[in-house]
Amino acid sequence: MSAKDRTTTRTALPITLLLLVVLAALVFAVITFPEREKDLASGSLERAGREARVKLDAVIKGYETDLEEEASFIHAHDSLADDVALLRWTTVMNAHWPIRSVHLADEAGRELALVRGDSGWAVERAPRRDSTAFPPGLIDQPALAVDPPVAHDSLHDPRTEDWFVGALKDRSGSVVWSATGPDGRFLQASLLLRGPGPERYQVLAFELDSRELFNSAMEHQPKEQAHLVVNVDGEPLMTRADTGSLHAMMDQLLGVWKAEPNQHILQMEEDGMPYFGQVTPYPLTGETLELATVINGRRIHGWLAPIRWALHGGLVLWAVLAVLLVLARKRLKASTERLRKQEKQNRTQQRRLAKAIGERDVLDREVHHRVKNNLQVVSSLLNLQAMRIPEGPTREEFRRGKLRIDHMAMVHKKLYAAPDLRNIALNNLFTDLANELHTAHLPQSRGISIAVDTAGIISDPDTAIELGIILCELLENSLVHAFPYATGGHVDIRARHIAGDEHELEVVDNGTGMKGTTRNETQLGLEIVDALAQQLDGTLDVRSGAGLSCKVRFRMLHPVG
Repeated sequence: MSAKDRTTTRTALPITLLLLVVLAALVFAVITFPEREKDLASGSLERAGREARVKLDAVIKGYETDLEEEASFIHAHDSLADDVALLRWTTVMNAHWPIRSVHLADEAGRELALVRGDSGWAVERAPRRDSTAFPPGLIDQPALAVDPPVAHDSLHDPRTEDWFVGALKDRSGSVVWSATGPDGRFLQASLLLRGPGPERYQVLAFELDSRELFNSAMEHQPKEQAHLVVNVDGEPLMTRADTGSLHAMMDQLLGVWKAEPNQHILQMEEDGMPYFGQVTPYPLTGETLELATVINGRRIHGWLAPIRWALHGGLVLWAVLAVLLVLARKRLKASTERLRKQEKQNRTQQRRLAKAIGERDVLDREVHHRVKNNLQVVSSLLNLQAMRIPEGPTREEFRRGKLRIDHMAMVHKKLYAAPDLRNIALNNLFTDLANELHTAHLPQSRGISIAVDTAGIISDPDTAIELGIILCELLENSLVHAFPYATGGHVDIRARHIAGDEHELEVVDNGTGMKGTTRNETQLGLEIVDALAQQLDGTLDVRSGAGLSCKVRFRMLHPVG
């Protein structure tokens, strides 16, 4: 090390040390103070919110338990009489005043509902529904002697209601919540009841008045804090108690949150006293509400007094270190210049690397494009050759061969259009191929639905080509042979990871199945699929029953990264 370097080092050392002190002072003065204040406020808000959530969870869980108990009773009695159900619901609604109505509907749209109105009880039935009001006390009798009349001129389908749709969409088997009514005032809790068959089910639902529900949960609140449950639009779902300044701060918090929903902690002030507020999600299954919390920051203000004194000391240190920073600037300039040059070299190397990767990507796409074009030429030649052959089995075989070549060309076309040729998303590839085949078979395929679920599996391009051809062959077989009637059907395309590098592709339809018949074209197609599966170090498993299930187990040809 030269004398000049040693001098530079000796000069830089105290400047570096002082710079660290300056940074520490600046961080402490500028960053630590407000962050510490926010941390303390965040901790207080979190504790207050946690206590409020415990109360809300207890009330919500109670109604979910009641709904599950009613569902268990209905499930245990497959032929439950209407009067028995209405008597049970009357007991539940009398015990829980927030429940406004109880609904029970099945897969055919038949519905039985008990509604509590201002003038008494009403029983509703659908699809032909009539709402009959009963004087208070009549429905509380041991048995309902009067069956409400059924209207024949009004239709009502409960399957269009949010509570019915939400219960069907949920796969967890838990209670699903949805908001309805003006400003989302009413909450609907629904639960799916499975029937004895796969197509049999019922949905049971409670409709609750959110104000009465949350008022009972938040009846007693500490004096130094206020809580309010609101919907996603900021509309209160409970009646607010007059808490003076906290009430005004709650209005200010909701106003800011409506304008900036991502605002985390809001600091407010009134008459020199700090307040802190926060709006956090209160998630229910199927619906998300918001919990607004405001606390008085009097104690936090006192805890932070010593930090304010430290801020003045940091300003003095900053003034001293600012002079030393000027002296160190010249020496830092040389280092900065060297770093700039190094960064410039790094950027140049990155551009070269990006260019090389881009050229390789273009070449890969060109290869797929040329393969697709060549396959289309072969397909056209086969088509011309087939036109010279009379109608019959030979010409039909030419047509099937041309169709398989078209499928291969379509796979390559989808590949070179993929955004990343090294990592192929099977969900996008399978969806595009399924849509293409479905369109190609219109109008015969109009009544056939196709669902694709690949569990987010990513494939290398070589494996994707093989899987695309396999999928085309299996899906073509289902679209052509599985649904001979105009009623249509459904095809599921699923891919999942088994273990290690082993995966499985499954194509299942609910059509007529093979039923022991021999279809030469189907057998040839399955032989092709079996051969392709062996190329992927896999196997083909075909099962025919109430439909046809084809499972292909395979391994990726190349690792994906």
